[in-house]
Amino acid sequence: MATATHAPRRFPWQRVLQGLLLVWAAFWIWFVVAGHWSEIGTGWPYIAGGLATIAVVTFLALRWPLVGGALLALAGIGAAVFFDHTFARLALALPMVALGMGISMCPTGPGHRT
Repeated sequence: MATATHAPRRFPWQRVLQGLLLVWAAFWIWFVVAGHWSEIGTGWPYIAGGLATIAVVTFLALRWPLVGGALLALAGIGAAVFFDHTFARLALALPMVALGMGISMCPTGPGHRT
């Protein structure tokens, strides 16, 4: 008699948060490329470093929500300290903190087994 395998139970908002994470990553990819492209004297190493950072944080948040979400929230806090304008803090850093906290509260990830 074969036993049925069950998919891990997911947090109800996990798919929404993952979609918002991908939208956040797409925005930051555009921001990094457009920002460095418009400045004279910045080269591809700076763009590649920014894109690699975004890719690693996004991958970690999708694969291991606790680790990646915490890293994203910490990056958002660091960005809030770095940005010196209130609008920049609210528009650029706050979504990172909110997404990071929300994703880190998701109890399961794609690699999680129940």
